[in-house]
Amino acid sequence: MKRILDSILIFIFAMILTMAHIGLFNILPSPLHNINIVFIVLILLIVFNGSGKIVWLSFMLHFFMDIYSISSFGVYLVSGTLSILFLYWLHKEFFTNQSLLSVFAMTITGLVIFRILYIILISFGADLLMSDLLTKFAWELLFTIISTIICYFLITTFSKKFTSSFV
Repeated sequence: MKRILDSILIFIFAMILTMAHIGLFNILPSPLHNINIVFIVLILLIVFNGSGKIVWLSFMLHFFMDIYSISSFGVYLVSGTLSILFLYWLHKEFFTNQSLLSVFAMTITGLVIFRILYIILISFGADLLMSDLLTKFAWELLFTIISTIICYFLITTFSKKFTSSFV
């Protein structure tokens, strides 16, 4: 029963997070709408929770995002899930602490891997205008890093359970 309840809660959380990402994409002004809320939440969950369920949550989130995207089906699913799986492995093997530096490095690494895989997969189906795409990705990287660091500071400042620690 607990496993079914966990699955339902993960499904509901994935739907709410997908709606928040899509909703904020349409509300925020031009450079700020590039914030990748899904990656912020997933990276913070990897750092503070460290459970393998995060990869499955990533799979569901990117599946829902793939349904609503205009790109070919599977582009977000494959690139997002593989990049979060790689980040989960990096966190378990290399970035074993909850420091700001590990959050910063994981955010950069995750988004770069996600966007490289995204460009590779989307290049099979469409002609790309690389200058516009790279500009969009640079804005996304900048604002997602800033947002992740702000969220990290808020969580570690106001929570006694999740404090910055070195292992």
